[in-house]
Amino acid sequence: MNPDSLIPKRVPFGDSFGERQRNMMEKIGLYDPANEHDACGVGFVARLDGQSNHEVVALGLRLVVNMTHRGAAGADADSGDGAGILIRIPDAFFRKFFGPDLPEPGRWGLGTIFLPLEEGASSRSRELVENQAEALGWRVAGWREVPIEPSALGKMAAETRPGIWQFAVASPARPGEDQEGLERRLYVLRKSLESKAIALGLSQDSFYLPSLSCRTVVYKGMMMASQVARFYPDLVNEELDSPLAVVHQRYSTNTFPSWRLSQPFRGLAHNGEINTIKGNRAWLAAREPNLSSPLFGEDIKRLFPLIEPDSSDSASLDNGLEFLRRGGRSLEHALTMLIPQAWGQKYPMSLNLRGFFEYHAGLMEPWDGPAAVVVSDGLSVAAALDRNGLRPARYSLTDDGLLVFASESGALELPSDRIIDKGSLRPGQMILAEVGSGRLLKNAEVKSVLARQRPYRRWVSENRIDIPGFFTMPTRFTKSLDDLPFRQTLFGYNRDDTEILLTPMASNGAEPNGSMGADIPLAALDQEPQSLFSFFRQQFAQITNPPIDPIREELVMSLMTFIGYDPNILSEEPRQARLVKLAHPFLSNDDLARLRDLKYEDFHSVTIDAVFPKPEKGESTGAALSAALNKLEREAEEAAQGGTHIIIVSDKKAGQSGQAGRAGQKGQTGRDSGGGRNDGEGGEGKADGRFYLPIPSLLAVAAVNRKLVEIGKRVSIGVVCQAGDALEVSHMAMLLSLGASAINPWLAFETVADLAGRGHLAAVMSCTTAVENYVLALRKGLLKIMSKMGISTLRGYRGAQIFEAVGLGPDLMEKYFPGIPSRIGGLGLSHIEAGAVKRAEKAHGYLPAGDDPGPKILPEGGTYRFRKGGQSHLWTAESVTTLRQAAIAGDYGTYKRYAAMINDQSQKAFTLRGQLDFKPGPPIPIEEVEPVSEIVKRFCTGAMSFGSLSKEAHETMALAMNKLGARSNCGE
Repeated sequence: MNPDSLIPKRVPFGDSFGERQRNMMEKIGLYDPANEHDACGVGFVARLDGQSNHEVVALGLRLVVNMTHRGAAGADADSGDGAGILIRIPDAFFRKFFGPDLPEPGRWGLGTIFLPLEEGASSRSRELVENQAEALGWRVAGWREVPIEPSALGKMAAETRPGIWQFAVASPARPGEDQEGLERRLYVLRKSLESKAIALGLSQDSFYLPSLSCRTVVYKGMMMASQVARFYPDLVNEELDSPLAVVHQRYSTNTFPSWRLSQPFRGLAHNGEINTIKGNRAWLAAREPNLSSPLFGEDIKRLFPLIEPDSSDSASLDNGLEFLRRGGRSLEHALTMLIPQAWGQKYPMSLNLRGFFEYHAGLMEPWDGPAAVVVSDGLSVAAALDRNGLRPARYSLTDDGLLVFASESGALELPSDRIIDKGSLRPGQMILAEVGSGRLLKNAEVKSVLARQRPYRRWVSENRIDIPGFFTMPTRFTKSLDDLPFRQTLFGYNRDDTEILLTPMASNGAEPNGSMGADIPLAALDQEPQSLFSFFRQQFAQITNPPIDPIREELVMSLMTFIGYDPNILSEEPRQARLVKLAHPFLSNDDLARLRDLKYEDFHSVTIDAVFPKPEKGESTGAALSAALNKLEREAEEAAQGGTHIIIVSDKKAGQSGQAGRAGQKGQTGRDSGGGRNDGEGGEGKADGRFYLPIPSLLAVAAVNRKLVEIGKRVSIGVVCQAGDALEVSHMAMLLSLGASAINPWLAFETVADLAGRGHLAAVMSCTTAVENYVLALRKGLLKIMSKMGISTLRGYRGAQIFEAVGLGPDLMEKYFPGIPSRIGGLGLSHIEAGAVKRAEKAHGYLPAGDDPGPKILPEGGTYRFRKGGQSHLWTAESVTTLRQAAIAGDYGTYKRYAAMINDQSQKAFTLRGQLDFKPGPPIPIEEVEPVSEIVKRFCTGAMSFGSLSKEAHETMALAMNKLGARSNCGE
C-alpha cells in the first residue's frame, strides 16, 4: 500500500505513518484498546558525582539489552513492544547542530518530535511548531532530522516508523527566572503544541513529542532493546555524554505496541499496571476547573487536558507526575503523592510521617496497582515500589559512585569488590540519587525530609473534623416495622436475600460461601425484572501477579476515606486538611444522622430524594424516571452551587405519597431504625397523593456524580447514598466505584434488625450486634473485591469505574455511565422504569389493611437455589439427574436427551450464546471438511485448578484428551 494514500484529506497535514497501526487499535466489536496494560523491565544508571561521560550512556544501553527477556516482540520477532533511553542533554553535542548562538547551557530547550514521513506533511507540522512557539514567545533556533538506521528495525516497526526530528527553542531571559521556570514554560509550550495539533485533526501517532526540556532528551521507539543503539547512531557517538540514563524495555500485555507508547516518557519509566487508572484520570479531569497556581498564572488553561487522550496507564501516570513536578513540587514529593506507601494506624512509622501521608491522602487519591517506577528530571533520579511491593527492584552502588538500579539483580555486571552498597526496595520504599551532590538518599531519609518540610501533622490534627459517636453501632431500633415486607418487596428483596445472604452476614460477620458461576438468566434476558446492579460485572486486573490477599496484606489494605477534598492539588495550605475522615464507607443510621447534624458551616448537608412518581398503568415509557433524574441532577447542582459539601441521595421516601423534593439539613424528622433523623422522608409541601417509586441507587449516584463533574464541583463534594436496594457486598462496591463517598444501606439494616428481633439468626443476639456483624461482613467483602482488582485502598477504588455492563443500551450508558463499556447494547430507562413498576405492584399485596397486618413471607426468589415458582435455572434437578444417568450408564441416548435440555430454544432466555444462530448458506462439500478425528486434535481443556474440579473430573478429562490426541492442562 502506498503510504501517501493514507494521508487524511480533511486537514492540511499528512499522517503517513501510524495509520495502519491505528486501524488495528480501533474499537471494533467487543474489542476496546482502552483496556490495555503493560508490564516491562526498567532501570537506570547514574554517577552520583555528576560526572558526564559516554560510559553512562553505554552502560544504560547494556542494561536495557540485558533486560530483553522482560520485553516482547511482534509476529515478525524483530519488532519489539518498545524500548528507549532518557539522558541529560549533552550541550556540546547538540550545539554543533543548532549553532553557537544558542543561549548558555541549560537556558535553551531541546525537543524530540515524531512526525509523518511524507515530506509535505512533515514540513507543515514543523511550521505548526514554529508558529505556535512564536506565539508563546519562543524562537525555533533550528531543526535536525535525527540520524537513524531503518534496517535495524523489524518489518512492522519499519512500516509504522515516524519521521524523527529534533529542534532547539530559545526565549529571551526573564528577570529572576531559574531553570525550573524555564522547564515550566517549555511544559506549557509542549502542551500547547499538542492541543493545537489535536484541534487540527492530528492524532498522537502523527504528531507526538517524546520530550521537550532544557534538561533531558529521550530516544525511544517500537523496537527490541538490542536495536536501540543500532537504530540511533547518536547513542554510540562518544561525544554523547550524560551523568544519568533511564532505560526501559516494554512488555505490552494484550495490546498493540506503538512508537509513542514506548518508554521512557518525559520523566518516568514504569513496570506494572495502574489498576485505578480510570478513576485517576477522571478525578484529575474533574479537578481541572479549580486548579490554579501563581507559577502558571493564566497559562494553566493551556495545560488541559492534563492527561493525553488515548494514553496508556503508564503515560497517564507520567502526565500526572509531570504536572505535579512543574507545579512546584520536588520529584520525590510528586512521586510520593501519586504512589504513597501504606500508612494505616497499625503500620509502624513516626507521627510526622503519618501526618504527611494523611494530609496528602486528603489531597489526592493513590494511583494504585503493582508498580516499580523510575523517575528523573535530569537533576535527580529516583525509584519507588508500590505499597504492596509486587514488582522486583534491586540496586547496587560502586566505590566510585556508579549507581545501578534494575528490575533484577545482575542486570549489569559489576565487579563484586567494587560494590559498597546494594539492596532491594521493599513495599512502599524509594531511593533518591541527587546526581552531582554525591548523595544517595534511602527511603527513611527521603521521607523524613518530606514529612518535615511543612507542619503536616499539626495541620491534620487541627483541621480534622471529629464527629462524636461516629462509627458506633446504633443504640435504638424500632421494635417492629409493620410495612417492612412491603418496603422489602418494593426494593426487590426476596427470601434468598434474607435467608441466604443477610442471615449469615448478621450471624457470623462474613459473607456466605457459595459455588462459582450462575445459571440464572442474564439480567437483560430475564422475563422478571432484576436489580440494576445485576447488569454490571467487575473487571479484573490484567497482570497483577500474585493477587493481593486482603487477609495477609492487612497492613497495606485500607477502607479509610474522606469527605471534603480540596480540588487544587497545586497548593499546600492548612485548610486542605479540613476533612471528614471515615474509617470505612458504611454509615449506620445514627452515623448518617450525626453527619446531617454537623454544625460546621462549610460542611452543610442537603438531602435530595431519589424517587419518581409511579406512572399510570401501561405508561412505562421511561418519561417519569427520566424527568425524576433530571430533577435529581438539578437539585444536586443547586445544592453544589449553594455551597453544600455533602449531598445525601436518599430513596427512603419510596412507597409514600407526597411531594418529592429536597430536604435541607434542618428538614423534617421521621422514624429511623437507628434512632436518627430522616430528613429525606416527608418532603416539602402538601402531599400530592402520588405513589413514589425508588430510583435505583446506582443510577441516582451516577446521575449526581455526572452532573457534579459537569459543573466542576465533584471533587469537593461528598455524595452519600442512602440506599434501600443495596444489600450485597457487590452492590456496595459498585456504588463506591461510581463515586459514592459513603453508603447507608438503611433497608438492609432494618431487615437485619428485624431478623435479630424475631430470633431468626444463627444465635440469639441483639439488633445492635447483628447490624455490627453485617457491617463487618461488608467491610471484609469489600476488601476481597478490591483485592481481585489489585487495588489496596478505598481511596483508589472509589470512582475507579472498574465495572462493565452487560445488556444496557448506549443512550443510558453514555448519559449516566460514561466510560463504562457495554459492548452488546441493550435496555434503557423504559425497562428500568417498568421493572420498578412491576415490583411496586407486587409490593402492594404486602401493605397492612385495617387489623390485617398483611403477609410477612417474602417471595421465594430462587436465585441461589432452585425453587418451584422461583427464578429460572439452566441447571435443574431434571437436567442434572439426566446427566448423571447418562454418565453412570454410559447411555448416549440419555446424554442426547440431556443435551437437548441445555441446547434447545429455552437456552435463549439464559445466555448470550443462546442468542446466536447459524446463518443459512450453501452447503460445503463433505470432502472439503476435515474428519472428526483431525478436528478433535485441536481441542483442549483449559487450565482449571483442582479447587474448581474434582480429582475424578480432572482424570477423566485428561484421559479423554489423550485418547483424542488433544491436550489437557490441570492448571496447577
